[in-house]
Amino acid sequence: MNDTYKYGCCDDCGVELVPRWFKEKEYDSKTNCPTGRTRTAVDYLYCKSCLKKVCIDDTFDEEWRAR
Repeated sequence: MNDTYKYGCCDDCGVELVPRWFKEKEYDSKTNCPTGRTRTAVDYLYCKSCLKKVCIDDTFDEEWRAR
C-alpha cells in the first residue's frame, strides 16, 4: 500500500480509496431509546474509479458528542 494515501488504495486499480461518511445516532443498550448523542462515522471505503467497496472497522469513527 502507498503510504501517501490516508485511507489506502484500491487493490484492483491502484486509485486512492475514499471514505463514505454518515451520522450515527447512539441508542441506550437497555431501552433502545436514543440518547441524543451522535458521531460522524465511516460506513466503508470505496474506489472512485472502479467503485469497489472495502469493509472496515470503526477505526475512523469520531467520538460521541451531544447535539
